[in-house]
Amino acid sequence: MSTPTNKKISQYLDDQWQKAQENTGRLERCPRHLFDFSKWAELPSLKHVPCLRCQGRAELRIAVAYIKGWLSSGRPVEEVASGLKPGQLTDKLYTCPHCDGKSSPSDPRAWNEVTCSLCDNLGVVGRDVALPYLDRGRKTNA
Repeated sequence: MSTPTNKKISQYLDDQWQKAQENTGRLERCPRHLFDFSKWAELPSLKHVPCLRCQGRAELRIAVAYIKGWLSSGRPVEEVASGLKPGQLTDKLYTCPHCDGKSSPSDPRAWNEVTCSLCDNLGVVGRDVALPYLDRGRKTNA
């Protein structure tokens, strides 16, 4: 078994940086995202959601914020989310009760300002995670 050399590590990091830059470019150039939630059953392990229009991949918290913004304008969810039924986004995802969604700042470059082990820094959690957490709080306050 050979150990990785500094050159191999450097090449790997360069490749990852290039992939990240390409993905960012695709997402920024996309006129309107259509996020694919067909793997919804994998939540909360689903960390990135692909856009069917630009082929970019956005962090789940960014995709959720994008969709919630779209919904707040009164537009139908089907225009920006594939495989997601109306109401499913709010039925399945809740603002993290531990960090109050603060690990999901509006500026994606500041992602590391607040860390949360409950939502894994996504800012949102599934119902199966939120309710037991809230129930524990009620029991200690009773």
